Amino acid sequence: MAVQKQTKLFKERLIFMGSDYSEKIIDGEYCIYKELPNDIDFEISGANNDKTKYLSMYVYIWCKYKYLTIIERIDEIKSMPELKDTMDRLTAKYIAYTHDDLESLPKVDKL
Repeated sequence: MAVQKQTKLFKERLIFMGSDYSEKIIDGEYCIYKELPNDIDFEISGANNDKTKYLSMYVYIWCKYKYLTIIERIDEIKSMPELKDTMDRLTAKYIAYTHDDLESLPKVDKL
């Protein structure tokens, strides 16, 4: 699978999100990524483009405990401030989850 070329705006968006975020290539796309210490990861897709209007980013919340599965997905985030607010809310929601909590989460997609 060919890797999509990284755009200048992607780097700017990554910097905007802060030092808790990194870049990761997933399915040939540069994504913004954040890992929590409790086996929860966030994948932000759709940030690697030159669009300044009509952005459409998606957040996939992954659980890596026992097996890899998507436990939540947020669709159609239209701006960087909206993404930042969404990620702050999601981080606050998932940061305190224990492995017992993760056992009871509904699964959106199992890999």
